Amino acid sequence: MAWHRKLIAQKYDRTAHGAPGRPRTAGKIETLVVRMAEENRDWGYRRIQGALSNLGHELARSTIAQILERHGIEPVPERIRKTTWKEFLSQHWDLIVATDFFTVEVWTRRGLQRFMVLFFIELPTRKVQIAGMASIANGLWMSQIARNLTDAEQGILTGMRYPDALGGVSATIEYAVGVLRVPEVIVCGHTDCGVMRGALHPEALQAYPNVIAWLRYARVEHREAEPSAEFLLTLAENNVVAQLKNLRSHPTVASRLEQGDLALHGWVYHIGPGTVTAYNEASQKFGTTASM
Repeated sequence: MAWHRKLIAQKYDRTAHGAPGRPRTAGKIETLVVRMAEENRDWGYRRIQGALSNLGHELARSTIAQILERHGIEPVPERIRKTTWKEFLSQHWDLIVATDFFTVEVWTRRGLQRFMVLFFIELPTRKVQIAGMASIANGLWMSQIARNLTDAEQGILTGMRYPDALGGVSATIEYAVGVLRVPEVIVCGHTDCGVMRGALHPEALQAYPNVIAWLRYARVEHREAEPSAEFLLTLAENNVVAQLKNLRSHPTVASRLEQGDLALHGWVYHIGPGTVTAYNEASQKFGTTASM
């Protein structure tokens, strides 16, 4: 009979009791686990487990691992080596420039004509700059735009990059500090430095614009026609301090310094006696450390 079959089916119906196994972790706790892992990239399962315990939530290590796996978050070794898109944007926000075209209709001798306008917007300031306007955006026009953008003195992108941001030095720093996780970085100058001599007389290097642009990173407050050894040493020391400041502004370096697991040092190697002097942040002076 139908009523008898229905009664038996209800007796063995377990749908009201949910799926077999342990119940799923509450949504708020799962969100908290994901947030801890995303905001603390070097936290492993046990570290997250301890932090949750301090907040009164008891979760097994395997449960934390399952939650992170469901959200596509890798274990610590792989997680540390990778930078999320959000992190990349936040680290480089002050130096990101967006670009696009818009069109305008202009009355000309030939009648109404459409022109393309190329503009750039600095994301941190929302400042918009018009790079150029043309009826046809051909290769010749874009080549001129590129020259206007990258001009060392008046280019639209001047100042919107880290020193050597697209070069080998910055790439080396980024890889060593971010991937290899080196614990210490040393900026080392030396006595009788040719760069310091070149920075004293930039007018003699007008035929070498890239060299001049590179020398701008060497800080020379005043110049001497015939610099003494003491004067060149002071220039070298001041430049080491300036480059330490520049290095701290690099996103990868700044991130490691904030984590407290990276140390920066400033040295000057004295070629004659073979000694090294190190910069002391507290006294803001260089002192002898060791013989080479």
